[in-house]
Amino acid sequence: MERTNKRLFIDYSIERARSRSNMMRFAMATFAAVNVHLDAWVKHTNFSFVDTFIGAA
Repeated sequence: MERTNKRLFIDYSIERARSRSNMMRFAMATFAAVNVHLDAWVKHTNFSFVDTFIGAA
């Protein structure tokens, strides 16, 4: 768990954002966590936006 929190705050530069409120830090950490989850899902399913766009055209 600590590794995940460290990744969120360092990789997504939440500490350097200089937000003045805890609510803003929480929102940024939440968006980063969703991004990490979506990234893992995309890698797991081999999803490609390019293939989706080509299939829609």
